[in-house]
Amino acid sequence: MELLSRPDYMIGSDSISAGGVPHPRGHGCFARFVGRLRRRHNYPIEQIIQRVTQNPAERFKLTDRGVLAEGKFADLVIFDSETINDRATFDDPIAYAEGVPHVIVNGKLVVENEAVTGVMAGHAIP
Repeated sequence: MELLSRPDYMIGSDSISAGGVPHPRGHGCFARFVGRLRRRHNYPIEQIIQRVTQNPAERFKLTDRGVLAEGKFADLVIFDSETINDRATFDDPIAYAEGVPHVIVNGKLVVENEAVTGVMAGHAIP
């Protein structure tokens, strides 16, 4: 918890899908981080969000991402801070997180009511 108190603290995931069975944290990393900090430690949701959005964007100089502002990419995860939790396991490493009904990537709805829409709105960031 000491590290989390630092305003520049951030988390990230380096999981890749290069064949074989992926590690469950590839799908569950952020839901687990947000859910556990919120429920177990009652950490302020605003600071949790900053550590997974704004701080990494600033660190990696992604000036068009990380905050909600005009002219920035609209990447949003709509979730319930009381129920968000990862479901990924080694038996089912790509299980969708609970408490995350909607995901918007580049302004397009890619998950609606916990179902993938089929819209391919993302791209690699150079």
